[in-house]
Amino acid sequence: MAKTATINVRMEPTIKKQAEVLFSSFGITLSDAFNLFACQAVYEQAIPFQITRRLPNAETLAAFDECEAMVSGKLPKPKSMPVDELFAGMRSNDEI
Repeated sequence: MAKTATINVRMEPTIKKQAEVLFSSFGITLSDAFNLFACQAVYEQAIPFQITRRLPNAETLAAFDECEAMVSGKLPKPKSMPVDELFAGMRSNDEI
């Protein structure tokens, strides 16, 4: 029988539960999944998946730029309006 070592991993309880459910559907335990990850990382000599961060889309980036321009005084700040008018305007722009 192969010798084993024990490790402790800290993670969010909700993520742990979701991972257990997912891996169970594959017929493996969370411990098995960590072993697979470690074995693959050693084999590839790298993290065995691409690590990226989600970047805002073009519309969100444009909104950031617009806000920065308003804060710096390059663009006028919008006039305030009652909340019911704001929501009415948003509903009229909804596409169903």
